[in-house]
Amino acid sequence: MEYSVASRKRRMTAFLIDSWCFGLLSLIAGYTLISTLQFSMHNPWFNEPMMQGAIGLFSYCVFTAKDSFRGASLGKWITGVQVINLNDQKPASALSCFIRNLSQIVWPIEAVFMTLNSNKRRIGDYLANTQVVISKSMPVYIRAISFIIVLFLYQLSPDLPEFKPSSFDFDQFSEYVIKQSQAYDVAEQALYEQSEIQKIIGPILTIKVTNNSQIHINNEAGEANFWFKVLGEKAEIPVFISLQRQQSQWEIKSIKYEQVITTQ
Repeated sequence: MEYSVASRKRRMTAFLIDSWCFGLLSLIAGYTLISTLQFSMHNPWFNEPMMQGAIGLFSYCVFTAKDSFRGASLGKWITGVQVINLNDQKPASALSCFIRNLSQIVWPIEAVFMTLNSNKRRIGDYLANTQVVISKSMPVYIRAISFIIVLFLYQLSPDLPEFKPSSFDFDQFSEYVIKQSQAYDVAEQALYEQSEIQKIIGPILTIKVTNNSQIHINNEAGEANFWFKVLGEKAEIPVFISLQRQQSQWEIKSIKYEQVITTQ
């Protein structure tokens, strides 16, 4: 098995984000539809229950199609997971995602089924032969765009606490996104294998990703440049690691580090 199954916590977080976002979009669409069709209120073929039914059907169809882009929705992009087809372990097609999400109309049953299932799959996953996994190749810019869209929708929502993100919040989000990547996993492993660094700072306690770190992916190729602040038991040291990606595999190009900048 060449993938890591996504945790239930991540999946539930993604589901809650999607439910809120698509619920809000459905309300906006419904309000627009009502405003547009007000002139038809006296039409015998048009009434309020019919309107509510049409809005509900529209919302259901939109929600079932939410994972159509590379097997991920807004919530999945933010939490770093995606739907794959178990036959080829590639992102599930739009049709597979649609079939998979049809069963979410009975989401309480789906939630219980996923909780009890050892493979963390729900009924829809078995219908479409899919699995939700941790993605290691999601483009960082798409995850950032997803976060901005959700933030924008949050600002549109009435009766919610005002949220004014600071530069610190965006730095924290950027670090979170980078730490979900396969490139980071390779770089982190390389750091722990550097005995010379551990001779200087002692056993590694934490690894901080600075905000000028970057990952660029183009199909199966790519490059990544990480600037770390590595804290050990005795000191902290800045480390630069450069990686390249060929045939979907990340490899270390170079590792550079400077003199100790902080003593404990």
